[in-house]
Amino acid sequence: MHLPLKILIVHSDLEKTIQLVETVKRITHRVCFHQSGESGFRAASHYKYDLIICQQDLPQLDGFTLVKSVRDFSINQTTPILFLATCQGPNVQELRQYGMVEVAYPSHEAAVAQAAYRASVAPRAKWSYLLFAN
Repeated sequence: MHLPLKILIVHSDLEKTIQLVETVKRITHRVCFHQSGESGFRAASHYKYDLIICQQDLPQLDGFTLVKSVRDFSINQTTPILFLATCQGPNVQELRQYGMVEVAYPSHEAAVAQAAYRASVAPRAKWSYLLFAN
């Protein structure tokens, strides 16, 4: 296990962000969070993370654009991403082409904890596409 992990959380709801931070702090103490897609992308462009958790509906830069931008233009091109989706649809399925993206739906605490644990024990190359459903 290569602790401590460095995790980036990008979520617009402060209360939910605090819940996510508390969930991943069981695995690591190095958590950075941002409340907009734009500030989350800036962080992903300047700092290397072991896991990125992002929400679908973000201000300034939506979650889909954030994932695509991280994959195309940041130093976290191979970092696993847990995408917190609000609904299933073609855009969510399209994320699979960006590699190492897992999708969780509204009751996602277990998915977040599992993703943080997997990032701590599994090499990035072994991450597979896994769709979490309610």
